[in-house]
Amino acid sequence: MERLLRRAAQGEVELLMSEVNVGEVYYILLRSQGEAAGEEIFTSFLLLPVERVPIDFDLVLQAATLKTSDPR
Repeated sequence: MERLLRRAAQGEVELLMSEVNVGEVYYILLRSQGEAAGEEIFTSFLLLPVERVPIDFDLVLQAATLKTSDPR
């Protein structure tokens, strides 16, 4: 992941993350680190070279369908 983030910072690759997943990161940080530390870490997280992708309902349903085929 570190290598990908470096490459994204140099413009070599594009990293995308859905806004739903960004919200999940925020939730996990607040729950595991507490409000003050979670907010601080999340602020740093938002500075990473990752583009946030807006989500619409059709995309949410597509993601749910993909998860059902996950062999984990």
